[in-house]
Amino acid sequence: MKTRRTLLPDPAGFYGLTAFLMLVRFVGPKALQDGDTLWHIRVGQIMLEQRQILREDLFSHTAGGQPWVAHEWLSEVIMAALYNLGGLPGLTMAFFLVTALTFTLLFQTARRLSNDWIAFIVISLSAVPMATTHLFARPHLFTWLLAALTLSLLVANDRRLWLLPLLTMLWANLHGGVLLGLLLQGAFLAGSLLDHWPGRSRADWKDWLQTARRPLLVCVLSFLALGLNPFGYALLWFNFQVNTEIFANAIGEWKSPDFNTLWYMRIWVVWVFVLAAWSVRKTSWTWRLLVPLFIYMAMGHVRHVSIAALFTVPWMALALRDLVDQLPFTFTRRNSNQPQLILSPGVGPAITAVLFVLLFGLSMINPPFWKTWTDARFPMPEEYSAGVIEFLEQGAPGQKLLNEYSWGDYLIFTLDEPPPLFIDGRADMYGEEIFKDYLTVAQLGVDLPLVLEKYAIDWVLFPAQHPLVRHLQMTGNWRDVYTDDKATILVFEPEVSQETPETPPRREETSALN
Repeated sequence: MKTRRTLLPDPAGFYGLTAFLMLVRFVGPKALQDGDTLWHIRVGQIMLEQRQILREDLFSHTAGGQPWVAHEWLSEVIMAALYNLGGLPGLTMAFFLVTALTFTLLFQTARRLSNDWIAFIVISLSAVPMATTHLFARPHLFTWLLAALTLSLLVANDRRLWLLPLLTMLWANLHGGVLLGLLLQGAFLAGSLLDHWPGRSRADWKDWLQTARRPLLVCVLSFLALGLNPFGYALLWFNFQVNTEIFANAIGEWKSPDFNTLWYMRIWVVWVFVLAAWSVRKTSWTWRLLVPLFIYMAMGHVRHVSIAALFTVPWMALALRDLVDQLPFTFTRRNSNQPQLILSPGVGPAITAVLFVLLFGLSMINPPFWKTWTDARFPMPEEYSAGVIEFLEQGAPGQKLLNEYSWGDYLIFTLDEPPPLFIDGRADMYGEEIFKDYLTVAQLGVDLPLVLEKYAIDWVLFPAQHPLVRHLQMTGNWRDVYTDDKATILVFEPEVSQETPETPPRREETSALN
């Protein structure tokens, strides 16, 4: 059969290109709805200005000067550079490029284990819908891309495995999710051992070690490479600091998923069990370890729902192929004497990257028609008020601020010199005690007055309709100095002692009798 090479993208590249266009067109507003994007940008700008990595808190009066593991420092520098050049639209489209490349890699891995149609089905019906639950313009999207690349190299299992230590070193400076890469490597090693259990024979163990020598050495080197970041292995503690009960019950992305809201996750879980039931005898131990792990992660935290959906894609492709093979009919490919096209795996990503560069260039130039379009597609989160910023630019009305959690991110981002905050999106840095005190105030706990006194709070910035605002207004000691439909600023006014003036002694009346 004759073949003919072309510059047409292969299905995986075409899928990634289409995904990029769809993300730019429809997902822009959602990608910026998380306030953490804002403080990441500002932290990166400070590091660029100071030409050094931040190692302590600069923004709060509750944890000022406290050591801080900036485990996403390189991502933040990249985000700041992108924002400085292309604003929020350019930054968001860069993360859409990262997401599109993630889908491309997953498609390539899935088709390697099945075929193009099965890869298309599992990514479109599983990975894409579930990924949108956490598709924000934030550093964790680098973890998506690097985990997809790691998974691709592990499935290929060739000489390119030696790239994994370098990949891990880069990953350790981009995002704390680097632990996922080590989990993938460990699962593939353990799966290989369990699939070919050597038994009690020393010779068999030597044979297995000979076979597994490269991935085993790569895994060890990857663990060593993880420590090549400004904070060493302290980076790993982040994953456990934010996994405690107080954070998991209060921060939206760390809560367990609500199956009434994420109804399609119920369908996904059922689909996983259906595929497992059909292919259990053909599933390798690698996926027997990974699939339950990913489901466990997804059940624990909303932010892991996307991880579970993305990285079970290769297993789903394998299982669905087994299911299709058991059907009583088959799909046959029609033979043709016409020359067969060889599609290029690199053209799709290249076109996607070129298209991104063109759109990013428009964001840099920002002509009127483009500004009108991007203002609508990449807006600042609606809950924030520009009026508050105009008010605070004239000066803070107090010394010790109590601010709403996400408003801390906005103040860091918009003010050149933000007032010392109570809290912001860096919950792991603040720790459990400060976060617990914040919840006491925000939830009108019985110790609210004690917390206000503990931190000497003399002004408050909270959403206008928040119960805390109403409560403080009713006490009579807090005065509104600014309010609009989105936010209210209150200033504490101590009670003035109003003592009754002392009554002069009553003069005795005497009779003027002469």
